[in-house]
Amino acid sequence: MVGVEISGNGQRIAWRRDLTDMYALHPDVPQGVSRIELKFQFLSPGSGGEFGRSVSATPRLVDPEWNQVVFYPAGHYSRAISLRPRVKLPPAGSLAARCKPPPRRTARCGSRRWA
Repeated sequence: MVGVEISGNGQRIAWRRDLTDMYALHPDVPQGVSRIELKFQFLSPGSGGEFGRSVSATPRLVDPEWNQVVFYPAGHYSRAISLRPRVKLPPAGSLAARCKPPPRRTARCGSRRWA
């Protein structure tokens, strides 16, 4: 992942990567922020084949592995955290998902919304 931007209440939040755990980020979340948003670009491995190291994107297909691109706050059970993942598609792109997407290129699965 590159280009990580973190914001809360519409304001950019400063952050740093952990010095010993490359998967941990430390944002300086101000008081009063109840929800944060992360934006980033995912860089797919070029080759591999092993779990987590296989190609996740080609010029015609993107297959995100959510366990590799979702951030959770440390110290909380993931089942208690509400997420609203979004994928930005190219202009000529289309969405295929387990759920049938309604018009406007947005899919809804139960209480989860995919856009």
